[in-house]
Amino acid sequence: MRILLSLLVSFLSVTSLWAQAPFTVDDNRLFYGGLQLGMNFSQVDGDTYSGYHKVGVVGGGLVYVRPFKRLGFSLGLGYAQKGSNESDIRETAIGPAVFRYRIHLQYAEVPLLFHLFVPGKFHYSAGFAYSRLLASKEESEDINPINISPDLYPFKPQEISGIVGINYHIYGQWFALGQYQYSLTSIRSDPQIPPGYNTGSGHEYNNLFSLKLLYLIGSATAR
Repeated sequence: MRILLSLLVSFLSVTSLWAQAPFTVDDNRLFYGGLQLGMNFSQVDGDTYSGYHKVGVVGGGLVYVRPFKRLGFSLGLGYAQKGSNESDIRETAIGPAVFRYRIHLQYAEVPLLFHLFVPGKFHYSAGFAYSRLLASKEESEDINPINISPDLYPFKPQEISGIVGINYHIYGQWFALGQYQYSLTSIRSDPQIPPGYNTGSGHEYNNLFSLKLLYLIGSATAR
């Protein structure tokens, strides 16, 4: 984690030298830097459960490069929490009991996105992200909590995912980002999936929506 924070500080120091004001459709600058922070709403496809019940933090820094008026791309470096969080009430021999199952995954993430800039407040993005697993925790709780051993059922150390998104210019240097992200490579496969937590596909994938705020570094105001 310290290494990730050091890289992020260095990354943002460079972006602050490039970015003096937020971009507009008519702006002709090449580089823009920014900070983003938000929430992931996640599920793990293949774990027998559904619903975007796992809420986690996502954030980091990025650099926009805009060689053309309508087209550009961005490269980011950040931190993302993903996983699964399920609960319900089940009948047992001694009466109703609360069942919970949780997967908590922490990643260092490098997204590369391509952007389409159009007149107005919206622009659109699509691309890929490389993620490196920093930490994982998996637990099941029926009457008593059960810690599932990460040594017996490990998650893969890296992930490639696809991303599509829509971005809205709120005001000045602030933007709202909505993104959908899905694993293109599995995060875990048989026999590393715990018995009883597999849909039969033999693979698990991260599936999530993100809502973020983006602040473009600089002091000027967008038109």
